[in-house]
Amino acid sequence: MMLRWALLAATVACGIAHAADPGCRTNPHLVGACYRLHGTLMMSADVLWVLYIPGDPHRQLVVRPAPGSNDWLPKALARYGREIPPNTLTADFLVCPIPEQQTQFEPGYLKFICVDAGSNIVVNKFKPPVRHQ
Repeated sequence: MMLRWALLAATVACGIAHAADPGCRTNPHLVGACYRLHGTLMMSADVLWVLYIPGDPHRQLVVRPAPGSNDWLPKALARYGREIPPNTLTADFLVCPIPEQQTQFEPGYLKFICVDAGSNIVVNKFKPPVRHQ
């Protein structure tokens, strides 16, 4: 009997460990249609990855993994963000709206997205500010 429970527990654990990541565009929990936009992806001190839209300084989209996913960015983009300090990426992005998440800001203030893909990527290397003495 004990052996049966051990086998059952191992089977369930393996099934959970290998569950498919739903990704961004195919995620069943999206709250709207995916769309393309041109913008600059950069790190923010308060909400991590943010996508800024040129020409609209007040419009920023907060990037998070889609529900049930662990990927903040697609692999093709994530490799650019691993440097410390991080680069900024200007590109044409395919993004999808995801449910609002809890932050320090009032509900409705931020719009949350997951990033499915990026093309025409321009990597802007971080340059530390010049100090004048």
